[in-house]
Amino acid sequence: MGLAAFLFIFSIVRVLRKHRHAVAGHVWATFYTPTGASYQSLCTTNGQTVDAPQKALASAPKVKVYLIQENKTFETLYPPGWPLWLKVSVPTTAYYEGNPEPIISRDPEDRMVPVSTPAVVRALRDEKFTGQMVEDSEERERLIKAARAALKPNLVYLLLGVSIMANCMMVYFLMNVRDQIAALAHLWGL
Repeated sequence: MGLAAFLFIFSIVRVLRKHRHAVAGHVWATFYTPTGASYQSLCTTNGQTVDAPQKALASAPKVKVYLIQENKTFETLYPPGWPLWLKVSVPTTAYYEGNPEPIISRDPEDRMVPVSTPAVVRALRDEKFTGQMVEDSEERERLIKAARAALKPNLVYLLLGVSIMANCMMVYFLMNVRDQIAALAHLWGL
């Protein structure tokens, strides 16, 4: 028991040391592509720049390094998907592919995005635009309700039919087995 506990604690310490060694001199960077997709990579750094990963070099070969700004770097836990007690802290930042400037800031004033811009307010004051927006949302809601109504009874009836068939088959097999056992017992004289 004591040996198992020792080996367990030793393996945890070894994994944590391995993770700390892996993130030393690295930054966990998120790259956003022009298509809206994103990917993350553990990139090497010299403290002021981040070397571009192979995937970023393939899509944006002009940008070979990305800049690090202190107010746009924060700490997260690495590696993702591992239990919390096996993760280590790593500096993290985010970039648009091809743009060396980091995009997420820790400063609240830098992150404030206006909820309504003047263009949105003007569009909302336009009766045609607002009416069309309401009509579109009502049409979407009507289509969703129709799809749910068409799908729901069919699915219920299908599941009910499968359940009844499974029960009938089970009863048939159980009755058949009982009859076969009785016939064998009669043949053997039991």
